[in-house]
Amino acid sequence: MPSRASALAFVQAPVANITPNSSRVTTAFRRVALFMVLLSSLLGAASAQTLTTLVNFNQTNGQTPAAGLVQGTDGNFYGTTQRGGSTNQGTIFRMTPSGLRTTLVNFNIANGGYPTTALIQGTDGNFYGTTPQGGSSRGSAGCFPLDGCGTIFRMTPTGTLTTLVNFDGTAGRFPDAPLVQGSDGNFYGTTGEVGTVYRMTPAGTLTTLVNFNGSNGSSPSGGLVQGSDGNFYGTTYSGGLSNFGTVYRMTPTGILTTLANFNGSNGSYPAAGLVQGSDGDFYGTSSLNGGFGRGTVFRMTPTGTLTTLVNFDTTNGDNPFAALVEGSDGNFYSTTGAGGSPGFEGKGTVFRMTPAGTLTTLVIFLGPNGSRPTAELVQGNDGNFYSTTQSGGSSTSCSGGCGTVFSLDVDLAPATPTITDFTPTSGPPGTRVIIQGTNFNGATQVQFNTLVAKFIVSTPTIILATVPTGATTGPITITTAGGTTTSDSVFTVVGGPAITLVNFDTTKGSSPSGGLVQGMDGNFYGTTQYGGSSTNCSGGCGTVFRMTPAGMVTTLVNFDGINGNSPAASLVQGTDGNFYGTTAGGGSFGAGTVFRITPTGTLTTLVNFDDTNGSSPSSALVEGNDGNFYGVTRFGGSLNNGTAFRMTPSGTLTVLDNLEGAYSGLLQGSDGSFYGTTATGGNTGFGTVYRVTPSGIRTTLASFGNGKGIFPYAPLVEGSDGNFYGTTEKGGGSANCLNGCGTVFQVTPTGTLTTLVTFDGSNGGYPRAKLARLSDGNFYGTTSIGGNAKCPTGCGTVYRVTPSGVLHTLVKFDINNGRYPVAEVVQGSNGSVYGTTFNGGNSLNCFNGCGTVFRLNESQPAPVLSKTAGGKLDPNLRR
Repeated sequence: MPSRASALAFVQAPVANITPNSSRVTTAFRRVALFMVLLSSLLGAASAQTLTTLVNFNQTNGQTPAAGLVQGTDGNFYGTTQRGGSTNQGTIFRMTPSGLRTTLVNFNIANGGYPTTALIQGTDGNFYGTTPQGGSSRGSAGCFPLDGCGTIFRMTPTGTLTTLVNFDGTAGRFPDAPLVQGSDGNFYGTTGEVGTVYRMTPAGTLTTLVNFNGSNGSSPSGGLVQGSDGNFYGTTYSGGLSNFGTVYRMTPTGILTTLANFNGSNGSYPAAGLVQGSDGDFYGTSSLNGGFGRGTVFRMTPTGTLTTLVNFDTTNGDNPFAALVEGSDGNFYSTTGAGGSPGFEGKGTVFRMTPAGTLTTLVIFLGPNGSRPTAELVQGNDGNFYSTTQSGGSSTSCSGGCGTVFSLDVDLAPATPTITDFTPTSGPPGTRVIIQGTNFNGATQVQFNTLVAKFIVSTPTIILATVPTGATTGPITITTAGGTTTSDSVFTVVGGPAITLVNFDTTKGSSPSGGLVQGMDGNFYGTTQYGGSSTNCSGGCGTVFRMTPAGMVTTLVNFDGINGNSPAASLVQGTDGNFYGTTAGGGSFGAGTVFRITPTGTLTTLVNFDDTNGSSPSSALVEGNDGNFYGVTRFGGSLNNGTAFRMTPSGTLTVLDNLEGAYSGLLQGSDGSFYGTTATGGNTGFGTVYRVTPSGIRTTLASFGNGKGIFPYAPLVEGSDGNFYGTTEKGGGSANCLNGCGTVFQVTPTGTLTTLVTFDGSNGGYPRAKLARLSDGNFYGTTSIGGNAKCPTGCGTVYRVTPSGVLHTLVKFDINNGRYPVAEVVQGSNGSVYGTTFNGGNSLNCFNGCGTVFRLNESQPAPVLSKTAGGKLDPNLRR
């Protein structure tokens, strides 16, 4: 890493005051010194710009960095070299802001070769880029026999490379332009030669949108930028009316409109892409011609009116190959690949240009400090600019140097961002929003009404963000190193964060008080407490149903009282493939049953409760490591306060313990013991957490009350930290609900009880459901009331809570999409989250609706089913 001693100070010189220097000095150092003296004498006191060489490439660690850098969300910079590395076919590197460089990828033709474009960081945190050669297409028609037609790749921040596309000539070849991620989440880019424009999904599915043909442009090497109107804008290096290149607009579906044709006098051969300024116009460069034949800077309105702002004349620069970037001061910054010194001695410049076209040369490269800066600048979080030079530097491994990475301090502190507009202004969660403003460089957070969103910084003036699940109507907030800004207007969340898949209607069941379980066949299975075809019970005796992930319901069982009624709990699928469940009533003695049902609907009653062994089992069973099933009854037993029982798969029942108010089911912990809660009893009479061994030895671990919540009705869930998590229906101290609105708590295996969340009605109340630990490591649950005021006490919510107790309300039900969710949610194998509401929905067959099945408008990573030490599926992650 170079020391700060390698920094060189260059004076800020208005181009109009520079006159050719006829003096010739043989060494580069004396030319620089004489040039500085001349400029100083012309300008007097001038503010200094500080250039620091951060990396000198030496072929081994890379050579010829032709592309610019991207600053990742981790604060480091990522870039590519066209050559060098272990195979001399290019590298990807990571660099800290101080210049500590690490090679992440060595290209080897098979995985791509000779990358010439900058990386971009996607909304998933990975980096995406292209190589113009290499890949698996070597030897294909139209590709170099040994070097291939190029690739598109994805790379993790640690350097794991995945090839997404191997070009073979049929859908374009030689992609030598950077990618851009669109507001729809897809990636857009161009291929070389005559060229194409393509769209690629994050998984690598490629669609050709435009085939250039010369008359509409050729060789689109500059890439695309998505404008604030949602369309894409770009340049072609040649083609068009004069074959000097074009500027075009393309809709996301591929409709191309040529907006401007270069004709020589207004420039020619634009090699770089565009940038949309904060004024809404587009700015770019042409590499040749113009007034002095050395290239131009131009401004173009969205409708195509082109104005030349700068004509390069070698003295102020020559051959601008790089795109502009709008700095935090509202000016534009970029490089020229040559020029900058009288007598063609300069080897490129860095310049600043006002929106009106006044140019100031900031740096003149002369070899030792770099040569041929053809890449765009990026403004870092610290306000400095960073980029590369293709050659030059201190290395002697390459003729003329192997290239550098540099930073340029122009006394720009990180500026406070501003939001000027966003579109659309309303939409459901999942909507992609284009946010316009200024000084978005290095944005660290975007929020929709305080809820954090996924986003990418497309340009310093445009951010693309996705409305997160659970967001509510409110302003948009953006945070950068320069500060935080909040929009004046609000984004209106419509359509709800949940999708209703099923509206029950008594015929196919009503009032699902249990949750869903995903079977081994991919379908979901559940129960309704009432409804169905039987007339033996008022309002129906309940059903068992199967539902496809898309929401198609098939009734498998109609309970009739004799075989049970009121199945109030979720099912569990045993290792034998059958489902096991309970009914709270009915059966031979009217005290409830345990049943087994095949996936096709064949029902077998295994246990008829008779009060002595328990009564009214209202909670789900759990399959233990020993292959038996364990559960509780709400009443019955010697104390008539419920029992804990074990049942063999064939139905032999053993009472393990007589409990005190056992409403919840059991959980088998990683230590092999079972854990549960009682809604009453304990030191204060408000409930307990207990442990019971498989042989029936019970230990009370914690008692509720004393401000720690009361009445824990739901089963526990074990966290990855070995602690247990659960809910109390009431208590917690809030005066907004009778006896408190409830809590979320953590309890250690030894009984230390900690309240993590206190509900207050507005964020939910009376959580009766078991928590679900999903694949993102957080806990998800429901509250039976609270949230939306469309119900007298609120219609209930779905929430997410971190293990440390940070709560996010994801859904506020409003009767139409459901009401009174009392069951746990479940994560499907597709990553989506499913749940039920006890009533609500659009059916008129029940007062306040017959209940619903919903899916959250948010997906997590697909769950990985793990096993306990006993070889059974971990019940916390079981689908």
